Amino acid sequence: EEEARRKLEEEARRVAEEARRMAEENKWTDNAEPTEDSSDYHVTTSQHARQAEDESDREVEGGRGRGRNAKAARPKKGNKHAESKADREEARAAVRGGKGGKRKGSSLQQGFQKPAQAVNRDVVIGETITVGELANKMAVKGSQVIKAMMKLGAMATINQVI
Repeated sequence: EEEARRKLEEEARRVAEEARRMAEENKWTDNAEPTEDSSDYHVTTSQHARQAEDESDREVEGGRGRGRNAKAARPKKGNKHAESKADREEARAAVRGGKGGKRKGSSLQQGFQKPAQAVNRDVVIGETITVGELANKMAVKGSQVIKAMMKLGAMATINQVI
């Protein structure tokens, strides 16, 4: 009976020690989390640089009236920390307006692609063909065909029969 009581006390001490250790680990992780959450959306750490960045953001988002009724700067909705750079760019484009009308978001813009490799094509030429038709069959611009003909010493226009 005494041995069973001793085993129960030993087990209780071990469970209490493990609980205390887990609580300490949680305390350390809880202390680490607020520092990560308090991170700012600013690129720099300098207080002066942050103020300048805030001011430039306010200018970009607030104005751009161009003589019309300038819209007042509206407070942003949502969490600044969760807002990504692409979201800010789209918001600025929406405020911007201008001659282009409504602009599409940056996610819809087409990226630059390198020019494709030249492909050799076998073109069947009949009795007569214009320079423009030859260019279409070769899948190149008419001006490139004219340029190549000028290098060969023959002056030609796009509508000329060759």
